[in-house]
Amino acid sequence: MDAVTVVFLSIFVLVGVAVGAKGALNVYRGYRIWSNEPIPVNEVRLSDGVVEVEGEVKTVEGNTFDAKYSGDEVVAHDWKKERRKRNSRRSGSSWKTRDSGEDGVPFRVFDGTGDVVVDPEGASLSLNKSTVSRSGRTRKREGTLKPGDEVHVYGQKKNVVERRDDIGDANIYVGDGDAVPEFRITDGTEFSAVARLMVVGFFYVVFGAVFAGIPAGAILTGTGMI
Repeated sequence: MDAVTVVFLSIFVLVGVAVGAKGALNVYRGYRIWSNEPIPVNEVRLSDGVVEVEGEVKTVEGNTFDAKYSGDEVVAHDWKKERRKRNSRRSGSSWKTRDSGEDGVPFRVFDGTGDVVVDPEGASLSLNKSTVSRSGRTRKREGTLKPGDEVHVYGQKKNVVERRDDIGDANIYVGDGDAVPEFRITDGTEFSAVARLMVVGFFYVVFGAVFAGIPAGAILTGTGMI
């Protein structure tokens, strides 16, 4: 096997390893959430570092905004504009992202024991997306978090150092921080948060192993190493 071919196949191996590593990280994050248990909201005040809560979404003093595509009143959303593009005559077509984004405002999580403010800045939003509109080969998809929805939050307990108008009179909140591996907000329960991470993670691990394994095998057999 010539050197150019080895270099070309090695690139595929590296890409596969990177994809597999990304999947492994998702699996690890899912495991971290699964190994914890959500705590009653009224215990957040007594906690330090990473906290996990779930409950009903409520607004902070009625603060919401209009979702980009649906116009629904939300406290957080992510959105994606996609266009269907033909890959090749044999492989068919797939949706390609043309534009995407996310946004959110502080909201409260209520679970019957009390409520706590969540500041979504810096969070990874995991919201179940639905197609809002479709025209020809273009579609617009959106995930929303609305007042009344069930939500799971995995973040860090933070103390309010200076008074903030956007979180009302709260003196603690849940947000991003160095103690939390990944600040995540998921619509649904802890099961939803873990399942989404695990499913995507295992998919990337398997895909990465195949993507890296085939060219790696070709390199080893072609160079006489096996």
